[in-house]
Amino acid sequence: MNRFLRYALLALLIGTATFYGQNAARDTSNPEKSLLGHWVTDDGENHYYISAGKLILTGDNRVVNMTYTVLESAPKERRLRIRALMPSGLGHDKNLEFSPDSSSLVSTTKDFEKTDYKHPFKWIYVDAKQAP
Repeated sequence: MNRFLRYALLALLIGTATFYGQNAARDTSNPEKSLLGHWVTDDGENHYYISAGKLILTGDNRVVNMTYTVLESAPKERRLRIRALMPSGLGHDKNLEFSPDSSSLVSTTKDFEKTDYKHPFKWIYVDAKQAP
C-alpha cells in the first residue's frame, strides 16, 4: 500500500471515530442530564455550554462564566429550575422546560430583584461540547 493511501485511510478512520464519539447516544434520562452540552438560542445570538455545575454563555463578543445549582427538578414534567451565579454574585433563576425528546427547551429567566419571569427563549440542543 502506498504512503498516500495509508494516510488517507488513517484520516478516514480518525474522522469516523471522532464523528461517532461526538454523536454518541445522549443521556436524557432526567432533566439534569438532558441539560448538559452545547445549546443555542433559536435566534442564534447566544450559545450556552453546560457541564455539571458550570454554565458558559457566549454571544455579543463576550464570554460569561457562571456556576449553577439545581433548585428544583421535575422529571415527569421534563422541567428544571436552576440558579445561575456570576463570580460577582449577581445572577438569576431559570425555569427550563424540555421538549419530549430533549432536543429543545424553553427558558424563562427571573432576576433576583424582580418578581416575575421574563419572556421565554427557545434553546436548541447542538452537541455534547461543554466548553467553547
